Amino acid sequence: MKSIRIGTGAGFAGDRIDNAVNLALHGDIDYLILEGLAERTTIQAHLERLSDPQKGYGQFLEERMKTLLPICKEKNITIITNLGAANPNQAAKITEEIAETLNLQISISIVTQPLLRNVVQNYNPTLWETNEPLSMSRNEFISADAYLGAEEMLPALHNRPDVVITGRVADPSLFLAPMIHEFNWKLDDWDLLGKGTVIGHLLECGAQVTGGYFADGVTKQVNQLATVGMPIAEISSNGEATISKTPNSGGEVSIRTCKEQLLYEVMDPATYLTPDVCADFSQVTFTEVAKDIIKVDGATGRKRPDDFKLTIGIDQGFIGEAMINYVGYAAFERAKLAKSIVVERLLAHGLETNAIHTELLGAYQTTHPSEVLLRVAVKSPNYDTVGLVGYEVEALWLNGPGGPGGVRKSIRPVLSAYSATIPRSLITNLREDDEHDTTL
Repeated sequence: MKSIRIGTGAGFAGDRIDNAVNLALHGDIDYLILEGLAERTTIQAHLERLSDPQKGYGQFLEERMKTLLPICKEKNITIITNLGAANPNQAAKITEEIAETLNLQISISIVTQPLLRNVVQNYNPTLWETNEPLSMSRNEFISADAYLGAEEMLPALHNRPDVVITGRVADPSLFLAPMIHEFNWKLDDWDLLGKGTVIGHLLECGAQVTGGYFADGVTKQVNQLATVGMPIAEISSNGEATISKTPNSGGEVSIRTCKEQLLYEVMDPATYLTPDVCADFSQVTFTEVAKDIIKVDGATGRKRPDDFKLTIGIDQGFIGEAMINYVGYAAFERAKLAKSIVVERLLAHGLETNAIHTELLGAYQTTHPSEVLLRVAVKSPNYDTVGLVGYEVEALWLNGPGGPGGVRKSIRPVLSAYSATIPRSLITNLREDDEHDTTL
Protein backbone atom coordinates (compact mmCIF):
# COMPACT_ATOMS: atom_id res chain seq x y z
CA MET A 1 0.00 0.00 0.00
CA LYS A 2 1.37 3.39 -0.99
CA SER A 3 2.32 5.78 1.80
CA ILE A 4 3.80 9.27 2.09
CA ARG A 5 5.49 11.21 4.88
CA ILE A 6 4.55 14.81 5.63
CA GLY A 7 6.41 16.95 8.15
CA THR A 8 5.67 20.33 9.68
CA GLY A 9 8.57 22.74 9.38
CA ALA A 10 6.76 25.74 10.88
CA GLY A 11 3.59 26.10 12.91
CA PHE A 12 3.61 29.90 13.04
CA ALA A 13 5.49 32.83 11.52
CA GLY A 14 8.22 32.96 14.16
CA ASP A 15 8.89 29.24 14.46
CA ARG A 16 12.49 28.04 14.74
CA ILE A 17 14.18 27.56 11.39
CA ASP A 18 16.72 25.08 12.79
CA ASN A 19 13.85 22.75 13.70
CA ALA A 20 12.78 22.68 10.06
CA VAL A 21 16.37 22.06 8.97
CA ASN A 22 16.68 19.04 11.27
CA LEU A 23 13.35 17.71 10.04
CA ALA A 24 14.34 18.07 6.39
CA LEU A 25 17.74 16.49 6.98
CA HIS A 26 16.68 13.56 9.14
CA GLY A 27 12.91 13.11 8.85
CA ASP A 28 12.84 11.13 5.58
CA ILE A 29 9.84 13.20 4.44
CA ASP A 30 8.21 13.76 1.06
CA TYR A 31 6.52 17.08 1.89
CA LEU A 32 7.60 19.89 4.21
CA ILE A 33 4.77 22.20 5.27
CA LEU A 34 5.60 25.73 6.44
CA GLU A 35 2.51 27.24 8.05
CA GLY A 36 3.10 30.89 8.92
CA LEU A 37 -0.18 32.80 8.80
CA ALA A 38 -2.36 33.88 11.67
CA GLU A 39 -5.37 36.14 11.19
CA ARG A 40 -3.67 39.39 12.12
CA THR A 41 -0.51 38.31 10.30
CA THR A 42 -2.54 38.18 7.10
CA ILE A 43 -4.14 41.57 7.72
CA GLN A 44 -0.71 43.10 8.38
CA ALA A 45 0.50 41.61 5.09
CA HIS A 46 -2.34 43.35 3.24
CA LEU A 47 -1.37 46.67 4.84
CA GLU A 48 2.24 46.16 3.77
CA ARG A 49 1.17 45.41 0.20
CA LEU A 50 -1.03 48.52 0.12
CA SER A 51 2.00 50.65 1.03
CA ASP A 52 4.41 48.76 -1.24
CA PRO A 53 3.25 46.39 -4.03
CA GLN A 54 6.52 44.45 -3.66
CA LYS A 55 5.69 43.56 -0.05
CA GLY A 56 2.89 41.64 1.61
CA TYR A 57 4.46 38.18 1.67
CA GLY A 58 5.10 36.23 4.86
CA GLN A 59 7.60 37.01 7.56
CA PHE A 60 10.96 35.17 7.36
CA LEU A 61 10.23 33.85 3.85
CA GLU A 62 13.74 34.73 2.68
CA GLU A 63 15.47 33.17 5.69
CA ARG A 64 13.50 29.94 5.39
CA MET A 65 14.04 29.56 1.66
CA LYS A 66 17.76 30.34 1.80
CA THR A 67 18.21 27.65 4.41
CA LEU A 68 15.77 24.99 3.24
CA LEU A 69 15.85 25.10 -0.56
CA PRO A 70 19.26 23.37 -0.95
CA ILE A 71 18.34 20.59 1.50
CA CYS A 72 14.87 19.99 0.09
CA LYS A 73 16.09 20.03 -3.51
CA GLU A 74 18.77 17.45 -2.72
CA LYS A 75 16.33 15.20 -0.86
CA ASN A 76 13.43 15.64 -3.31
CA ILE A 77 11.18 17.21 -0.68
CA THR A 78 8.36 19.45 -1.88
CA ILE A 79 7.91 22.59 0.22
CA ILE A 80 4.32 23.76 0.67
CA THR A 81 3.88 27.10 2.40
CA ASN A 82 1.27 29.79 2.95
CA LEU A 83 3.99 32.42 3.31
CA GLY A 84 2.65 33.96 0.12
CA ALA A 85 0.28 35.74 2.53
CA ALA A 86 -1.24 38.72 0.68
CA ASN A 87 1.22 38.53 -2.23
CA PRO A 88 1.98 34.96 -3.38
CA ASN A 89 3.33 36.15 -6.73
CA GLN A 90 5.97 38.32 -5.08
CA ALA A 91 6.81 35.50 -2.67
CA ALA A 92 7.41 33.24 -5.67
CA LYS A 93 9.60 35.88 -7.29
CA ILE A 94 11.69 36.19 -4.12
CA THR A 95 11.99 32.40 -3.95
CA GLU A 96 13.11 32.27 -7.59
CA GLU A 97 15.78 34.87 -6.94
CA ILE A 98 17.05 32.99 -3.90
CA ALA A 99 17.23 29.75 -5.89
CA GLU A 100 19.17 31.53 -8.61
CA THR A 101 21.76 32.84 -6.14
CA LEU A 102 22.09 29.27 -4.81
CA ASN A 103 22.50 27.89 -8.36
CA LEU A 104 19.41 25.74 -7.92
CA GLN A 105 17.02 24.86 -10.72
CA ILE A 106 13.57 24.64 -9.15
CA SER A 107 9.92 24.67 -10.15
CA ILE A 108 7.44 26.83 -8.25
CA SER A 109 3.65 26.70 -8.27
CA ILE A 110 1.48 29.52 -6.98
CA VAL A 111 -2.01 29.25 -5.51
CA THR A 112 -3.54 32.68 -5.95
CA GLN A 113 -6.60 34.23 -4.39
CA PRO A 114 -8.44 37.09 -6.09
CA LEU A 115 -8.68 40.36 -4.21
CA LEU A 116 -11.96 40.03 -2.35
CA ARG A 117 -12.41 43.42 -0.76
CA ASN A 118 -15.02 44.71 -3.22
CA VAL A 119 -16.82 41.36 -3.44
CA VAL A 120 -17.10 41.10 0.32
CA GLN A 121 -18.12 44.72 0.68
CA ASN A 122 -20.94 44.22 -1.82
CA TYR A 123 -22.02 40.95 -0.20
CA ASN A 124 -22.00 42.66 3.23
CA PRO A 125 -21.70 39.56 5.44
CA THR A 126 -22.72 39.43 9.08
CA LEU A 127 -19.70 39.46 11.37
CA TRP A 128 -19.71 36.63 13.90
CA GLU A 129 -18.23 38.70 16.69
CA THR A 130 -20.76 41.56 16.53
CA ASN A 131 -23.74 39.87 14.86
CA GLU A 132 -23.98 42.97 12.68
CA PRO A 133 -23.37 43.42 8.94
CA LEU A 134 -19.95 44.60 7.84
CA SER A 135 -21.45 47.89 6.66
CA MET A 136 -22.29 48.76 10.29
CA SER A 137 -18.61 48.88 11.24
CA ARG A 138 -17.47 52.41 12.06
CA ASN A 139 -13.85 51.58 11.29
CA GLU A 140 -11.96 51.17 8.03
CA PHE A 141 -12.34 47.86 6.21
CA ILE A 142 -8.82 46.81 5.18
CA SER A 143 -8.95 43.32 3.73
CA ALA A 144 -10.84 40.09 3.25
CA ASP A 145 -9.45 36.60 2.79
CA ALA A 146 -11.34 33.39 2.14
CA TYR A 147 -9.98 30.20 3.67
CA LEU A 148 -9.42 28.18 0.51
CA GLY A 149 -9.23 24.41 0.65
CA ALA A 150 -7.29 21.48 -0.76
CA GLU A 151 -9.31 21.52 -3.99
CA GLU A 152 -7.99 24.98 -4.82
CA MET A 153 -4.43 23.75 -4.22
CA LEU A 154 -4.56 20.62 -6.39
CA PRO A 155 -3.68 22.24 -9.75
CA ALA A 156 -0.52 23.63 -8.15
CA LEU A 157 0.59 20.13 -7.14
CA HIS A 158 0.45 18.84 -10.71
CA ASN A 159 3.83 17.31 -11.66
CA ARG A 160 4.92 17.78 -8.03
CA PRO A 161 6.86 21.06 -8.07
CA ASP A 162 9.72 21.83 -5.71
CA VAL A 163 7.79 24.63 -4.01
CA VAL A 164 4.09 25.46 -3.69
CA ILE A 165 3.31 28.96 -2.44
CA THR A 166 -0.18 29.91 -1.28
CA GLY A 167 -1.90 32.71 0.54
CA ARG A 168 -4.73 32.10 3.00
CA VAL A 169 -5.63 28.41 2.99
CA ALA A 170 -7.27 26.53 5.85
CA ASP A 171 -4.42 25.07 7.89
CA PRO A 172 -5.46 21.38 7.64
CA SER A 173 -5.90 21.81 3.88
CA LEU A 174 -2.17 22.49 3.46
CA PHE A 175 -1.61 18.89 4.59
CA LEU A 176 -4.70 17.34 3.02
CA ALA A 177 -3.89 18.58 -0.49
CA PRO A 178 -0.77 16.39 -0.97
CA MET A 179 -2.70 13.37 0.36
CA ILE A 180 -5.46 13.89 -2.20
CA HIS A 181 -2.86 14.43 -4.92
CA GLU A 182 -0.73 11.40 -4.06
CA PHE A 183 -3.57 8.94 -3.41
CA ASN A 184 -6.07 10.22 -5.98
CA TRP A 185 -8.74 10.58 -3.32
CA LYS A 186 -12.09 11.79 -4.61
CA LEU A 187 -13.21 15.20 -3.45
CA ASP A 188 -16.51 13.76 -2.23
CA ASP A 189 -15.05 10.79 -0.34
CA TRP A 190 -15.96 12.45 2.91
CA ASP A 191 -14.58 9.77 5.24
CA LEU A 192 -11.14 9.83 3.63
CA LEU A 193 -11.14 13.62 3.66
CA GLY A 194 -12.14 13.50 7.32
CA LYS A 195 -9.21 11.18 8.07
CA GLY A 196 -6.82 13.44 6.20
CA THR A 197 -8.17 16.51 7.94
CA VAL A 198 -7.59 15.12 11.42
CA ILE A 199 -4.01 14.33 10.41
CA GLY A 200 -3.55 17.88 9.14
CA HIS A 201 -5.10 19.26 12.31
CA LEU A 202 -2.67 17.28 14.46
CA LEU A 203 0.30 18.56 12.44
CA GLU A 204 -0.68 22.16 11.73
CA CYS A 205 0.66 23.72 14.94
CA GLY A 206 4.10 22.17 14.70
CA ALA A 207 5.65 21.31 18.05
CA GLN A 208 2.34 21.64 19.92
CA VAL A 209 1.79 17.92 19.26
CA THR A 210 5.38 17.05 20.23
CA GLY A 211 5.26 18.62 23.68
CA GLY A 212 5.59 22.35 23.07
CA TYR A 213 2.70 24.45 24.41
CA PHE A 214 1.50 21.22 26.02
CA ALA A 215 4.12 21.33 28.79
CA ASP A 216 3.39 23.15 32.04
CA GLY A 217 6.44 22.18 34.11
CA VAL A 218 4.24 20.70 36.85
CA THR A 219 1.79 17.94 35.94
CA LYS A 220 2.80 17.74 32.27
CA GLN A 221 6.57 17.36 32.28
CA VAL A 222 8.22 17.13 28.85
CA ASN A 223 11.92 16.41 28.39
CA GLN A 224 14.39 18.42 26.29
CA LEU A 225 12.07 21.11 24.97
CA ALA A 226 15.11 23.17 23.96
CA THR A 227 15.59 20.65 21.14
CA VAL A 228 11.93 19.78 20.60
CA GLY A 229 11.30 17.85 17.40
CA MET A 230 8.80 18.68 14.68
CA PRO A 231 5.92 16.30 13.89
CA ILE A 232 5.82 13.81 11.02
CA ALA A 233 2.81 11.92 9.73
CA GLU A 234 3.20 8.72 7.74
CA ILE A 235 -0.05 8.27 5.84
CA SER A 236 -1.30 5.29 3.85
CA SER A 237 -3.67 5.51 0.92
CA ASN A 238 -6.55 4.20 3.07
CA GLY A 239 -6.15 7.13 5.47
CA GLU A 240 -4.38 5.23 8.23
CA ALA A 241 -1.57 7.23 9.80
CA THR A 242 1.03 7.41 12.52
CA ILE A 243 2.38 10.56 14.13
CA SER A 244 6.06 10.72 15.10
CA LYS A 245 8.77 13.39 15.27
CA THR A 246 12.24 14.25 14.06
CA PRO A 247 14.61 11.42 15.05
CA ASN A 248 16.84 12.02 18.08
CA SER A 249 15.02 15.23 19.01
CA GLY A 250 13.52 16.46 22.26
CA GLY A 251 9.90 16.53 23.31
CA GLU A 252 7.46 13.65 22.99
CA VAL A 253 4.70 12.28 20.80
CA SER A 254 2.26 10.52 23.08
CA ILE A 255 -1.41 9.80 23.48
CA ARG A 256 -1.67 12.76 25.84
CA THR A 257 -0.04 15.26 23.47
CA CYS A 258 -2.17 14.02 20.58
CA LYS A 259 -5.39 14.23 22.61
CA GLU A 260 -4.68 17.79 23.61
CA GLN A 261 -3.84 18.89 20.08
CA LEU A 262 -6.91 17.10 18.70
CA LEU A 263 -9.13 19.42 20.74
CA TYR A 264 -7.13 22.59 20.07
CA GLU A 265 -9.43 25.32 18.69
CA VAL A 266 -12.27 22.80 18.35
CA MET A 267 -15.73 23.77 19.59
CA ASP A 268 -17.62 20.64 18.49
CA PRO A 269 -15.44 17.58 17.80
CA ALA A 270 -18.26 15.99 15.79
CA THR A 271 -18.55 19.00 13.47
CA TYR A 272 -15.14 20.39 12.52
CA LEU A 273 -15.82 22.56 9.48
CA THR A 274 -13.18 23.09 6.82
CA PRO A 275 -13.46 24.09 3.15
CA ASP A 276 -12.96 20.41 2.26
CA VAL A 277 -15.19 18.45 4.61
CA CYS A 278 -17.24 18.52 7.78
CA ALA A 279 -14.88 16.32 9.79
CA ASP A 280 -15.96 14.25 12.78
CA PHE A 281 -13.25 13.86 15.43
CA SER A 282 -15.58 12.44 18.09
CA GLN A 283 -14.59 8.79 17.53
CA VAL A 284 -10.86 9.34 16.99
CA THR A 285 -8.59 6.95 18.86
CA PHE A 286 -4.87 7.03 19.57
CA THR A 287 -2.73 3.93 20.02
CA GLU A 288 0.93 3.84 21.01
CA VAL A 289 2.83 1.81 18.42
CA ALA A 290 6.27 2.51 19.89
CA LYS A 291 7.97 5.28 21.82
CA ASP A 292 7.09 8.59 20.13
CA ILE A 293 4.97 6.85 17.47
CA ILE A 294 1.19 7.14 17.78
CA LYS A 295 -1.39 5.62 15.45
CA VAL A 296 -4.44 7.79 14.77
CA ASP A 297 -7.72 6.26 13.62
CA GLY A 298 -11.47 6.73 13.69
CA ALA A 299 -12.03 10.07 11.96
CA THR A 300 -14.93 10.33 9.51
CA GLY A 301 -16.51 13.09 7.49
CA ARG A 302 -19.65 14.52 5.95
CA LYS A 303 -20.39 16.83 3.04
CA ARG A 304 -18.35 20.01 3.02
CA PRO A 305 -19.94 23.41 3.80
CA ASP A 306 -21.48 25.47 1.02
CA ASP A 307 -19.66 28.57 2.28
CA PHE A 308 -16.07 29.66 2.69
CA LYS A 309 -15.00 31.19 5.98
CA LEU A 310 -13.68 34.75 5.75
CA THR A 311 -11.20 36.70 7.80
CA ILE A 312 -12.00 40.39 7.55
CA GLY A 313 -9.42 42.97 8.59
CA ILE A 314 -10.60 46.16 10.28
CA ASP A 315 -8.40 49.15 11.11
CA GLN A 316 -9.27 50.27 14.64
CA GLY A 317 -6.77 53.05 15.06
CA PHE A 318 -3.76 53.04 17.36
CA ILE A 319 -2.63 52.18 20.87
CA GLY A 320 -0.01 54.34 22.52
CA GLU A 321 1.79 52.83 25.49
CA ALA A 322 4.36 54.13 27.94
CA MET A 323 6.02 52.69 31.05
CA ILE A 324 8.12 54.16 33.84
CA ASN A 325 9.43 52.44 36.97
CA TYR A 326 9.99 53.51 40.55
CA VAL A 327 12.47 51.68 42.79
CA GLY A 328 13.22 51.73 46.50
CA TYR A 329 11.63 53.93 49.15
CA ALA A 330 7.84 54.41 48.72
CA ALA A 331 7.96 52.88 45.24
CA PHE A 332 4.24 52.11 45.28
CA GLU A 333 3.22 55.55 46.53
CA ARG A 334 5.39 57.34 43.97
CA ALA A 335 4.06 55.19 41.12
CA LYS A 336 0.49 55.79 42.28
CA LEU A 337 1.08 59.55 42.35
CA ALA A 338 2.63 59.40 38.89
CA LYS A 339 -0.44 57.58 37.61
CA SER A 340 -2.80 60.24 38.90
CA ILE A 341 -0.73 63.01 37.30
CA VAL A 342 -0.65 61.33 33.90
CA VAL A 343 -4.37 60.53 33.90
CA GLU A 344 -5.23 64.12 34.82
CA ARG A 345 -3.01 65.41 32.02
CA LEU A 346 -4.49 63.03 29.44
CA LEU A 347 -8.04 64.00 30.41
CA ALA A 348 -7.05 67.66 30.01
CA HIS A 349 -5.87 66.82 26.49
CA GLY A 350 -9.41 65.69 25.73
CA LEU A 351 -9.14 61.90 26.01
CA GLU A 352 -12.12 60.04 27.41
CA THR A 353 -11.73 58.05 30.62
CA ASN A 354 -12.60 54.77 28.88
CA ALA A 355 -9.76 55.35 26.39
CA ILE A 356 -7.14 55.35 29.17
CA HIS A 357 -5.82 52.17 30.78
CA THR A 358 -3.39 52.11 33.70
CA GLU A 359 -1.57 49.37 35.59
CA LEU A 360 0.79 49.32 38.57
CA LEU A 361 2.84 46.20 37.95
CA GLY A 362 4.47 44.65 40.99
CA ALA A 363 2.47 46.82 43.38
CA TYR A 364 0.73 43.99 45.17
CA GLN A 365 3.49 41.39 45.46
CA THR A 366 4.49 42.47 49.00
CA THR A 367 3.43 45.05 51.56
CA HIS A 368 6.31 47.31 50.58
CA PRO A 369 7.34 46.43 47.01
CA SER A 370 10.88 47.37 46.07
CA GLU A 371 9.93 48.16 42.47
CA VAL A 372 6.68 49.22 40.80
CA LEU A 373 6.21 49.74 37.08
CA LEU A 374 3.57 52.22 35.91
CA ARG A 375 2.08 51.31 32.55
CA VAL A 376 -0.30 53.67 30.79
CA ALA A 377 -1.99 52.92 27.46
CA VAL A 378 -4.45 54.94 25.39
CA LYS A 379 -6.47 54.06 22.31
CA SER A 380 -7.60 56.45 19.61
CA PRO A 381 -8.20 56.59 15.84
CA ASN A 382 -5.65 59.43 15.78
CA TYR A 383 -1.91 58.72 15.75
CA ASP A 384 -0.92 62.03 17.34
CA THR A 385 -3.46 61.58 20.13
CA VAL A 386 -2.03 58.25 21.27
CA GLY A 387 1.44 59.79 21.14
CA LEU A 388 0.44 62.01 24.06
CA VAL A 389 0.82 59.14 26.51
CA GLY A 390 4.53 58.82 25.78
CA TYR A 391 4.96 62.57 26.01
CA GLU A 392 3.23 62.81 29.38
CA VAL A 393 4.91 59.79 30.95
CA GLU A 394 8.34 61.00 29.88
CA ALA A 395 7.53 64.44 31.32
CA LEU A 396 7.30 62.79 34.75
CA TRP A 397 11.08 62.79 34.95
CA LEU A 398 11.08 66.43 36.12
CA ASN A 399 7.38 67.01 36.70
CA GLY A 400 6.41 64.05 38.85
CA PRO A 401 7.59 62.07 41.87
CA GLY A 402 11.31 61.92 42.52
CA GLY A 403 13.62 59.16 41.44
CA PRO A 404 11.95 57.61 38.40
CA GLY A 405 13.73 55.06 36.24
CA GLY A 406 13.78 54.69 32.49
CA VAL A 407 10.84 55.30 30.18
CA ARG A 408 9.72 52.99 27.40
CA LYS A 409 7.11 54.12 24.92
CA SER A 410 5.58 52.84 21.71
CA ILE A 411 2.74 53.33 19.25
CA ARG A 412 1.24 50.45 17.33
CA PRO A 413 -1.71 50.05 14.98
CA VAL A 414 -4.74 48.12 16.16
CA LEU A 415 -5.73 45.53 13.58
CA SER A 416 -8.82 43.50 14.40
CA ALA A 417 -9.74 40.24 12.73
CA TYR A 418 -13.42 39.47 12.29
CA SER A 419 -14.98 36.29 10.94
CA ALA A 420 -17.82 35.72 8.51
CA THR A 421 -18.84 33.36 5.72
CA ILE A 422 -19.47 33.89 2.03
CA PRO A 423 -21.07 31.55 -0.53
CA ARG A 424 -18.50 29.36 -2.23
CA SER A 425 -19.89 30.32 -5.65
CA LEU A 426 -18.95 33.99 -5.17
CA ILE A 427 -15.31 32.98 -4.72
CA THR A 428 -14.93 30.14 -7.21
CA ASN A 429 -16.52 32.22 -9.97
CA LEU A 430 -13.76 34.77 -9.47
CA ARG A 431 -10.89 32.31 -9.40
CA GLU A 432 -7.95 32.86 -11.66
CA ASP A 433 -5.58 30.17 -12.93
CA ASP A 434 -4.20 28.57 -9.76
CA GLU A 435 -1.05 27.24 -11.29
CA HIS A 436 2.03 29.15 -12.32
CA ASP A 437 5.15 27.06 -12.88
CA THR A 438 8.57 28.53 -13.50
CA THR A 439 11.79 26.61 -13.95
CA LEU A 440 15.13 28.27 -13.36
